Amino acid sequence: MDEKKKIEFENSLALRNVELHLFWTRGWFFGALLIAMVTGYFVNIEKDPSLVPPICISFLLMLLSLFQSLMNRGSKYWQDRWKHYTQQIEKSLKINVLRTERSNSKERKIIEEEIVKKGNYFTKSRKFSVSKLTILVWDIICLCCIMLWLYDISKIFSIQNIDWCFTLKIVGFHLVIGIYILIFWWRGKVFENIKNTKCSETEIERE
Repeated sequence: MDEKKKIEFENSLALRNVELHLFWTRGWFFGALLIAMVTGYFVNIEKDPSLVPPICISFLLMLLSLFQSLMNRGSKYWQDRWKHYTQQIEKSLKINVLRTERSNSKERKIIEEEIVKKGNYFTKSRKFSVSKLTILVWDIICLCCIMLWLYDISKIFSIQNIDWCFTLKIVGFHLVIGIYILIFWWRGKVFENIKNTKCSETEIERE
């Protein structure tokens, strides 16, 4: 076995496992932050909404959930990227750790029957994509936060005697954060179309 290929395979497999771990670690972090902000939102409404306007918190909630949804997709990309790279090395080493070479239909049917038959109809395992379902959950949370933010906007315009000074402060809050996000997205190169198959500095900076 080619020693260099063996080392590349071990490293790429380890990096794929790291990406899987980071996918869930990031989710836990953002989930805890989201819970704290939602709690603060409703506590603030009950106590003193004028101190921290609910619309500001709902705006941050929307951004937080949106960025988490994007981060999930970025994390999924790196998982698939290292999986693909590992599979290519597997072929050259003629090994089958990630099942790059599909087993024959008879063998696959036996394996699936052995797995699926464990448990009843409600508890037995299914071939769902856990990472894609996680992305779906965060997308739903993001949509709910967007609707909450739009609801808070509608409440401001439904007031008969609008406090324009207060409204301008809220608009300024939105503009400052929005402009910063646009500048950071553009100058910080948050999204890049990487065509290189080799590990580059850009890949190292993905964290």
